[in-house]
Amino acid sequence: MQMRSFVLIAVGALALVLAGASRPAATVTKTVKVTATAFSPASVTIKTTDAVKWSNTDTKAHQVVANNGAFASPTIAAGHTWTHTFNTAGTYRYHDALHPALTGKVVVTGPPPAVTIGAATPIILYGQTTSIAGTVSTGQANEKVDVYAQPYGAPSAALVAMPGRSRSSPAGRRPTRPTGRARSARPCLWAFVRRSRSRSVSTSGRP
Repeated sequence: MQMRSFVLIAVGALALVLAGASRPAATVTKTVKVTATAFSPASVTIKTTDAVKWSNTDTKAHQVVANNGAFASPTIAAGHTWTHTFNTAGTYRYHDALHPALTGKVVVTGPPPAVTIGAATPIILYGQTTSIAGTVSTGQANEKVDVYAQPYGAPSAALVAMPGRSRSSPAGRRPTRPTGRARSARPCLWAFVRRSRSRSVSTSGRP
C-alpha cells in the first residue's frame, strides 16, 4: 500500500519522520442471553482480552458463577447485564447460582492477533511518497487494520487517509486535506500505532 504524505507544511525542506509500532487487536464483546430455561448460546468462543456480556432477558434475577471460582457476577436483575473480560486462555464452565440447572461454557483461545506496521522509508520530505507494510500474526486473509498517525506535539492520533476513506482529525481540530495550502511550518512526527478489526484495509493470507 502506497501513501502520499499529507502533512501540510510551509517549508518543503522540513522532513516527515515515520515510525512503525503495533498494538493488540481491539477487544470483542459477545452477548449471552439469560432466559428462564437456559443461557443462549450455551457455549461461546473468544480470544484473550475479549469479553462476554450476560443479558438477563428473564423476569427473574440470575447470578453467573464460574464452576472453578474464576469469576462471579452480582445478582443480575431482570433487564440488566453484567460483563466479564477474560485475560487467560482456557475453558470456563459456569452455572446460575440462583437456578443451578442453567449451565454454560466460555472457551478462551490464545493471545489476540497482533499487527506490526512500518514505513519503508522512515524519513521523507513533503511531496515524496513512501510505502507501509506489515504482518498480522493470524496469517488470515481479510483481517481489518487501522493505521493512525500522531503529529509531533499533538495529544491524540488521527486516522491516516486511505483509498475510499477520509482521515479523521484530532478532537478540537478542523480536518486537513492531503493537498492544499500550508497550515503549519512545524515538522511532524507520525507514529503508526493502532490496529482494529473494524476498518477496511485488508491483509492477504498465507499460501
